[in-house]
Amino acid sequence: MSYPTKYTRQYDYVSYQNANPSRPLPAGQIHADYNAVAASLAETIDFLKTSIRADGGIANESISFDQLTTSVKASIGDTTSADEILAARDDAVAAASDAATSETNATSSATAAASSASAASTSATNAASSASAAATSATNAAATLANAVIGAVASGDGEIMLFSGTTGKSVKRSVSISGVLKLTSGVASAAVAGTDYLAPSAIGSTVQAYDAQLFSDVPQNPQSGSYTCVSTDPQKHVYHNALSAHTYTIPANASVPYPIGTRLMFVNETGSGNLTIAITSDTLMLAGTGATGSRSLSAAGIATAMKISSTKWIISGTGLS
Repeated sequence: MSYPTKYTRQYDYVSYQNANPSRPLPAGQIHADYNAVAASLAETIDFLKTSIRADGGIANESISFDQLTTSVKASIGDTTSADEILAARDDAVAAASDAATSETNATSSATAAASSASAASTSATNAASSASAAATSATNAAATLANAVIGAVASGDGEIMLFSGTTGKSVKRSVSISGVLKLTSGVASAAVAGTDYLAPSAIGSTVQAYDAQLFSDVPQNPQSGSYTCVSTDPQKHVYHNALSAHTYTIPANASVPYPIGTRLMFVNETGSGNLTIAITSDTLMLAGTGATGSRSLSAAGIATAMKISSTKWIISGTGLS
């Protein structure tokens, strides 16, 4: 993909405005300039998409193998790169050997020629420094090679490779694992149907059974005294079974912000005292009449309140007044 086209303004609006102060700017020129801006911006966005993902990371497959350093290639099992490192190490070792020979020759020359002793000593010192640097290079090269990960001799296209537990620095083929894969403390193994995951054959019965259970039951929250509803009461029924009259209160949105559409169910058992259903500071509206305020639920009555806005509920039921 070529680089995006840079935007260049196509019209001198300042000169036009100075020459025509009472006239509006030319729409055709503005339209053309906006189109040029939009085209340049679209090309820039398309260009960025080739190298940057939506989350800001480098785009997948935007970096090729050739862009990696030799040491990185060797660390992921590239034998050519590993050979280059080995060759560099051999060259460093050879250089160290040559330097050591030079040091020996320099020492011999110093012994044979007393008049050149000072110069020979200086040469020996320089040779020793070269030998030390060469040895350091050889050590570094050996350390790089020691940390390299060596791949399997052969593998299938798209096959997953696993670390070998024998050497710890080589990878092996994963042909012994098939089916669903699971990780335990970083170690891969085959997952067991029914233990690690729900088998496809069980979806038609097990999942549907759980789904039906979730939406068919209305759990009970029994309360024998006055009570203020809490965040866990939706999809339950608050059950009143007491001879005395009590008040069940729907809390204000500022206290318990139930989502719009929340339903609270109230049941007053046969023989119980009247149950008052109140609301703290928001609006409770009676279905059918639009009357607002607290409601009275007689014995053997049942009522459901639904939240229809952030501060408004509507209530209806049998035995409700």
